Amino acid sequence: MSALVKSFTETYELETLHDFDRIWEEIHEYMMSLCKDNQLMLFSLVVLEAIENTMKHGELPATITISTHFNEVIITVEDCGSGFDIQSTLKTINEKGVDTLLEEKARNYETSGRGILMMLSQSDQVVFHPSGTKVSLYKKF
Repeated sequence: MSALVKSFTETYELETLHDFDRIWEEIHEYMMSLCKDNQLMLFSLVVLEAIENTMKHGELPATITISTHFNEVIITVEDCGSGFDIQSTLKTINEKGVDTLLEEKARNYETSGRGILMMLSQSDQVVFHPSGTKVSLYKKF
């Protein structure tokens, strides 16, 4: 069981791909200092996926904010791209279900399209901004 953590917020600016390793190392190290629980380790992979999606599909610069409030960590990733149609994506997910879609992707060796599914399966809450350029991931530890 982890101790309660006071509120904390840190913001990172991902301006170039060269910033990624340093920023990811700091975020991952901080999250692992909160709790070495397997669930938080899986959540860190989801955070990595969100950041990588920003670099792959979005437009830099991007802002990554990590906040903790008592026993919850919140990661927000926002980029300057044109966004994507999150409502259409969520409609498909709601119709088929996260687990079914993840199984289909694994069975067909598909590597794209897993990020949002992983976010939904490993986060306690996921909030997508309607613009499709911002996501907030919540996880209790």
